[in-house]
Amino acid sequence: MRILLINQFIPPDEAPTARLLGDLKEHLETLDCSVTLLGASAGYQGGAKTGLARLVRDAKAHFNLLWKGLRLGPFDWIVCLTDPPGLPFTSAILARVKRARLAHWAMDVYPQVAVKLGALPDGLPSRLVAAAMRFGYRSSDPLVALDEDMKQVLETCGGTRIQVQPPWPPLPTAQSSPPLSDTQALDVQSSTFNVQSSTPISGSTATPRIWLYSGNLGRAHEYKDLLEAQRLLEASGAPWQLVFQGSGPCRNEAQALASQLGLKNCLWQPYAPSDQLLPSLLAADVLIASQKESLQGLLWPSKLALMTLTARPILWLGPTQGQIATDLVTASPLNGLFSPGHPEAIAHWLSSLPPRDSANLPTQESIQTHAKHLRTQGLNLWATHLLHSPK
Repeated sequence: MRILLINQFIPPDEAPTARLLGDLKEHLETLDCSVTLLGASAGYQGGAKTGLARLVRDAKAHFNLLWKGLRLGPFDWIVCLTDPPGLPFTSAILARVKRARLAHWAMDVYPQVAVKLGALPDGLPSRLVAAAMRFGYRSSDPLVALDEDMKQVLETCGGTRIQVQPPWPPLPTAQSSPPLSDTQALDVQSSTFNVQSSTPISGSTATPRIWLYSGNLGRAHEYKDLLEAQRLLEASGAPWQLVFQGSGPCRNEAQALASQLGLKNCLWQPYAPSDQLLPSLLAADVLIASQKESLQGLLWPSKLALMTLTARPILWLGPTQGQIATDLVTASPLNGLFSPGHPEAIAHWLSSLPPRDSANLPTQESIQTHAKHLRTQGLNLWATHLLHSPK
């Protein structure tokens, strides 16, 4: 079987979507499929484009993908993700020309996301884009959503034959080591987050504790309440340090706000290398995921896939109703769910968290085993879609 996988970012790019397609290609090739990757550009971590520059980049990406795709093939299947925005429309045209079947794995729902974030006017432009996306959705069999909330949204957009498949977590590099003791955890924090375990952080006389936002800080994510909560923690002398690890369009704005609030225990770091991502998560006491409430069902933060395997408390700042919130409540009673606008509640929750119970935390080997299991489940489901679904 001949399969074409299309996305803006493909391996060896560090984008999460590039990793997913790389895994899928590798798995399908073990099943004697001929798989081709088609991407438009590299540089997921190289800085985001906005405004006219973003429109020009995306238009070029669509043209390049269509032109390159027409010169390839033939194919039995075309599988596309969502980037650049509107990719299902271009992929549907390519599938019609190639007489191939189309599958779309929706990483977000466009143009609704762009309208909610103010990147696309809610009027004639958005209606035209929505019509093009309906063509792409109706041409997709299967159309794959990330959770039940997204499935419901896609149904209103004209999608049929919708399956649900969240992204599997990245496969961590296992290290043969037992769970860290509290002393060892502090040593890891010291090397990972530049926290001196022998010296209290500013304004506190207690052992430092880390709450970590790792990954892209984009316009779809909430961050102001995190900084306000950190200000309250510092004012009370609570030994918490807020760490942002990654980049994104809102990073500079967040740094400016942190400076305006006079935060002393807020640390900014670049993306963690892939082999250091899991150790950095395990070195934190609390992990943060966020999403604007208006985007419920339009996105699913991919960072949750790995975070939920660490047994660290997760602070969710976003919609407190829906699939994500339900899953987090079910996963652990220690997880905290907060709608935006309540930094006092976040600060109180952090201050009330019990100390980390190192004896009951998973090892990196056990996390790798669980991640491998989820990855295998997801890949087998995709293989079923592509190799065994009736025409």
